[in-house]
Parts: sequence; structure tokens; C-alpha cells
Amino acid sequence: MNAFFFGPASNQIFACHHAPAGSAAGAVVICPPWGPEYQYAHRTLRSLAKRLSDRGFHVLRFDYTGTGDSAGETTAADLGRWQDDVDEAVERIRSLSGLPHADLIGLRLGAVAALRAAERRDDVRSLLLWDPVSDGSAWLQE
Repeated sequence: MNAFFFGPASNQIFACHHAPAGSAAGAVVICPPWGPEYQYAHRTLRSLAKRLSDRGFHVLRFDYTGTGDSAGETTAADLGRWQDDVDEAVERIRSLSGLPHADLIGLRLGAVAALRAAERRDDVRSLLLWDPVSDGSAWLQE
């Protein structure tokens, strides 16, 4: 695993790249949930990334702007900005893998960001939405 920052100097995004040992079977970007759900899922997503890389996939895990180790304040969290972060992550995994497309896995609110980013891109091969937030008001009440 290789940890690094990417994106414009004014908005550095923290990421971890899990590279396969041999030839690439594909490229995957994992779009995490937000808030406490991110903390609860962190170990699982790290394990998923390792298992996928063991099976030949380049995998990129990242922290959205204003979360984790990425630049920005938590109070400035914005789903629109996070869609842009997903776009940056897709570009980065395509560059790292040398592949023309990527697959997206999004968990909870990350599924929403992944879906919205995929809708505007033609280089997303597949999309896995894992327990997506389908009702924002109900999710906020939880």
C-alpha cells in the first residue's frame, strides 16, 4: 500500500493505493461513507481494498475534502465537492493503473457521491452501491 496526496495544491486529497502484485485485472475507487459511518467502516474498506488488490485490482481509497487527512474543514463538507473528489480519484486510479476505465464502490453517502460522479463520466465501467442513502432526511434523523 502506498499513501499519498493528490489533486490541486489548494485541495490536497489523501489516498491509499493498493497495487496488485501482477498484471492488472481492473481499477477500483472506493468511495467511503461520511461521519461516524466512516469510522465504523474503515477497517472493512481497508480489508476490501487488500482483497481486491490480491485478486489483481488497483484500488484507491481516499478521504473526501474536509474529512480524514484531506485538506479542508469538516464544517465545509459538501456533497458536490465530494463528487469532484470522486472525479479526481477516478483520474488518479486510471493514471496509476494505466487502464482506460475504473469501477466505483460506494458505501452509504459514498454511494450517492459515486452514483452522481458516474452519471457524468464515460470511463466508469461498473458501479456498486453498498447500502446507499436513499432518503437524506431520514438519514439525518438517524
